[in-house]
Amino acid sequence: MDINARVIQLAKEQHRVNQRNVQLKAMREELFAMWIRELDDEIEANTAAVNDMEAKLREDVLAYMQETGDLHVHPALTFRRTKKLYYDKDEVLASLKREGVTDFTRVKEELKVREFEKAWNDGELQWVNVEAVNTPTLAISKLGDLVIALEAGLLGAE
Repeated sequence: MDINARVIQLAKEQHRVNQRNVQLKAMREELFAMWIRELDDEIEANTAAVNDMEAKLREDVLAYMQETGDLHVHPALTFRRTKKLYYDKDEVLASLKREGVTDFTRVKEELKVREFEKAWNDGELQWVNVEAVNTPTLAISKLGDLVIALEAGLLGAE
């Protein structure tokens, strides 16, 4: 038994296999990247199409709600009324400074928007010139249950 020859043979085979494995892994990565790229493109296109469909639905439902006042157009659609504050930041800063209120300004004299709007919404600072506009926001529920009901024939597809 020539142990030295077998050790040399093993070393050569390990070297050959390691080199081949490096080549195979590189090939696998290339093929995987090509395959994944196609899938990523399809995922991106599918997502964009659904997002466009959802945006159009939101637009149409909001227009319908504004025309009719109907807030219950479908069980999966819920309206929330949110309030958007409109104000001139420079005017608000000047008003706050005049009144000696510093809780809502930063060191470099810029408005802390979140803190200011929360305080205004809580009834503080009503002397500051702000226009509050209620705007409807549409929330679309997860539609998985609807799809299951449609597939089970429990609802008519429209």
